[in-house]
Amino acid sequence: MPALIAAGWLGMAAGRAVPRVITAPVVAVAGFAVLGLVPEFVRQPELDAAVIRPEPSALLLVPVINELDDFQTILPRVSALQTLWLVALAVTGLLLLGMVRRRAVALAVLPAVLGAAVAVPLLPVGGTRGAAVVDPVAIELVCDNAGPQVCVTRVHAELLPDVVGPARQALAMMAAKLPNAPVRAVQTQQVTFWARLDRSTAPARHSADTVVFDTPSFDRLGRADLSGDYFLPSLLEAAWQQECADRPVLGDEYRARIVAAAWLTGRPPAPPGWDPAEMELLVGAYQALVSLPEAEQRRRMAAAREAALDCQGDSLTAVLPEAQP
Repeated sequence: MPALIAAGWLGMAAGRAVPRVITAPVVAVAGFAVLGLVPEFVRQPELDAAVIRPEPSALLLVPVINELDDFQTILPRVSALQTLWLVALAVTGLLLLGMVRRRAVALAVLPAVLGAAVAVPLLPVGGTRGAAVVDPVAIELVCDNAGPQVCVTRVHAELLPDVVGPARQALAMMAAKLPNAPVRAVQTQQVTFWARLDRSTAPARHSADTVVFDTPSFDRLGRADLSGDYFLPSLLEAAWQQECADRPVLGDEYRARIVAAAWLTGRPPAPPGWDPAEMELLVGAYQALVSLPEAEQRRRMAAAREAALDCQGDSLTAVLPEAQP
């Protein structure tokens, strides 16, 4: 509301100062540039999060919040400071609208200057990511205990009926073949990496009895979009995942995770859209793995999972016959 009032009064003041037909569209374009283009221009290119300096605190004077994760909310202090700034800006707009002498401009802009002088030093750096915190209510777990426990976060509670079936199917497949298999499935409570100010901080690790799955895609009705048969394989792959500090999963580690999930299904891996040469490598690794004695297969899987849960992701290649744990 303060932003709307400030925009209205500033727009009317501009129209009173320059009573031309072109004034309204020019002011509209200028407002769009300030709200839409300035924040993007100020942000640094995200090439290396370790060396990028955070966005200045003044960026939060623009009342546009983006890049907010579902698990985040804005600090109350930031909302209060933004309100203070917008009220001061609205007062400036009102004074400019009622100004009789042009020499009164300096007095009219004083509230906005004072508001910015108070707000900017108290606002956090880092733009939206610096102003956001994890909402403890949003990440509370809502669980279905009618069988092996399956939980989702409260903010995504509507997904629970959709994911219970595939999650319990995955847990059953793990229990049938994997030593010390997990007994519960929980949606991740971690904020997406792009919404974090400090991306190097390692999240809390989950216990070995729990498999943590990523949030599934949503359909147009806000339900889980499980089309394309991607969700069950991702649940099976999650048995060899731990919530470690963000790092890319590439090469043999990624192939090993796909082969491990295929081992649980008892069928060769068939990820859609892969290059035929890559598919040949995956199928060959799977066939070589299942040709080993069953005890050796289980040993490799157990060793690989133990290493993955300890954030030793490169040791996951132990599931590949050509790699030794």
